[in-house]
Amino acid sequence: MMNPNTELLNIEIYYSKLVDWLVDRRIGNLKFQSDVLIVRQKINDALQTMPPVDEVIQLLKGIHINYWHCLNIVELFKDDADIGRTNLFGSYSSQTMKDWREILKLYERNNTYLMEGATILIRNITYEIPHLKKKISKLRQLNIEYEKKQSDCQRLAADSKHKFVLECQKLSINGDNIMIELTNLVTDLPEIFHSIAESMKDLKPAINYYQNYMDYFHGNHSDRGNDDSNLKHHNITNKVHGTGNHGSRVNNVEGHDNHGGITLNKELGNGNNNDHVLPILRYIIDNGNVLFYTWRTGKTAVRIEKPQLSTDSIALEHNIEPMEEVDIKPFSMDLLETCDTTIYDNILEIIDFVDTDDVVEITDNDVDGIVIEDDGVEEFDGVARNGDALTILENSSTRTMNLHQLFELQSFLKQRYIELNSSEDIIQSLFMSNSSSILENIRLSQINEFINIVNEIINSLTSTKIKHLCSIRESSTYFNRLIDSLKQHLKRQQDYLYKKDQLIKKCDDSTKEIEDLLPKLENLVEKTEILKGNIENDISKRYEDRIVTILGKL
Repeated sequence: MMNPNTELLNIEIYYSKLVDWLVDRRIGNLKFQSDVLIVRQKINDALQTMPPVDEVIQLLKGIHINYWHCLNIVELFKDDADIGRTNLFGSYSSQTMKDWREILKLYERNNTYLMEGATILIRNITYEIPHLKKKISKLRQLNIEYEKKQSDCQRLAADSKHKFVLECQKLSINGDNIMIELTNLVTDLPEIFHSIAESMKDLKPAINYYQNYMDYFHGNHSDRGNDDSNLKHHNITNKVHGTGNHGSRVNNVEGHDNHGGITLNKELGNGNNNDHVLPILRYIIDNGNVLFYTWRTGKTAVRIEKPQLSTDSIALEHNIEPMEEVDIKPFSMDLLETCDTTIYDNILEIIDFVDTDDVVEITDNDVDGIVIEDDGVEEFDGVARNGDALTILENSSTRTMNLHQLFELQSFLKQRYIELNSSEDIIQSLFMSNSSSILENIRLSQINEFINIVNEIINSLTSTKIKHLCSIRESSTYFNRLIDSLKQHLKRQQDYLYKKDQLIKKCDDSTKEIEDLLPKLENLVEKTEILKGNIENDISKRYEDRIVTILGKL
């Protein structure tokens, strides 16, 4: 008789120790695996010969068959009229029933069914269920990452589109057809520069103020109208090629000499060059944004050959290459008179005078295409080509010179504004004490207005749009590179959107996989709970119905 106190004790078995617990109590042995293989072979054979019974098919659907499933199958077959029929001796006449009863006997030998059930329970709790849970958790985490990356791709695509729109706005294009729109903008450059040249006329008072200040600063106190009487005029011939004379042109063209050359009035003053400050800027204000040819030669072009846009490559092929300025002065006999006669004699001895019989005759055909220059002065054919066909502001060199002069004027005006705004500048007050009324009566508001006008013009000439358009005109390579840079924004946008679509597809696939795994996990947990309950009941029967608990979280 059992101790009554032991009847109240529960049997608790940790699931990982279940097989060891059964072996220690000699309920089973560790060699059960060989018996299980025999039983599995019998089950496979029985399933092949078993007639289709709906209840049995539903019972065995998607599960691993164990001993308790076989018990249920036998019970279902007993209720079947054909399979459960018995003979006179009480034995089952159906081979199907005989097969399944044999399977039960093999399971019950050495408690093989209990050892197999314990093994399956341990495997499910230790590996199968955690694996499915981990896989589902990982897929859910991937979905969160996919959704975050989707929002990032959407944001980056919007940023790329926004950058493209901003760049197009800087160039004043819509971006629908970049090549054609940029090509059309380049053709509008003369109109844009003409508008800027018109706005430069507002700078005339500021330039005059700058001129008067420079005259006073260098000691020329006379009025502006009497300056010409103190200046010495020199007529020089100036031959300019390519982009013109950088900074050497100081005033307007006055006329032409008898040889068709250019006569420039270069006013030297009293040892300084302050009379005509900002010459390019003055010229544009007085004459407008004329052709570079007109500024260079002082003549009006008979024909203009504008640089054309290459329709084959959809790029501008014109390149402005400035040439060196050549200043050719008329030959003077005074030079020979000042030379040593011995040197002159030596020069004559070096000259090899050929025999007149060997002189080659030159016909009219031989002189075709030869440009004859008199006294070193260039002959002009009246055709403005290449860089000459551009306006002063279109030409890169004169546009740069004009910008430098605008910056010079801007710096002067800002400095004067600071000086006049300072009440403690005693040296400046003493310096300007004897200045003319024009310099003394200038107000801070006027100088500030001058500064605003200069800033506006500088901003117009240095805007992103103007820089790009001028670079396009001067280089087809730059044109293609600019188009590529704009298209890169759109390409990045498309790449981000494509990546977003791929992430959406991955997210949908993982979601579908989660939906497939969740029923499997629920079914596995349910079957494991049933198996656990069957094992607990079986052990409980062996120990006089004591409560048996297998510990372990599913």
